[in-house]
Amino acid sequence: MAELDPTPGWSGSWSAPRSLTLTLTLTLTLTLTFKDAKGDSYKHSVARAPVVKGLIGKALDWKIKFDLGEGKTLFPAEILETNGGKGTRPDGVIWSMSTKVVVWIELTSPWEENMTKWHFEKKAKYNQLKINCEAKGWEVHPLCVEVGCRGYVAESFPRMCKVLGFGKQEEKSLKLAVEKTARHCSHTIFHSRFLKHWEPRPPVDVSTWSEAV
Repeated sequence: MAELDPTPGWSGSWSAPRSLTLTLTLTLTLTLTFKDAKGDSYKHSVARAPVVKGLIGKALDWKIKFDLGEGKTLFPAEILETNGGKGTRPDGVIWSMSTKVVVWIELTSPWEENMTKWHFEKKAKYNQLKINCEAKGWEVHPLCVEVGCRGYVAESFPRMCKVLGFGKQEEKSLKLAVEKTARHCSHTIFHSRFLKHWEPRPPVDVSTWSEAV
């Protein structure tokens, strides 16, 4: 008899205070339960490769790098050397050296009526970066995602979740979190509209705020 504990483990390191680089190692624990002639049970845990659907299931050496709002986070040089100019710095990059697969995520939070316009503008902005990476032998998945300033999530969001292999429940939970985050951010901006000076602030997980805030 075997019992599967589906809790994933991961390891990561910070490359800079406000620029995030993680190396992910995904594992699942398989617990084997043995019974002897007397009926006594013995458990033994062994590592088991995870069953992951979608793009993420292709490798176990994924790295993640996100620009968290301060400084100039460059595109990973091991993929492609860039000068940090326009069209070379998407918000987040996920890549695997073993499979030469790179995914980048560019998030835009426009007025809902402008979502389609910004989706295609962002795709055009990073098109040359995609071409240059493919010329180096990389499989590129550019994901331009829009979450409206009033909390509406565009069709590009479920597509991103599908590419990354998220399940239905994971997608639903993440969608609710980003909707709430967008509303809270817009609420803060609205109430700060008369401030003459916007002081730098550290990142805050506004998804944990109460709806009443």
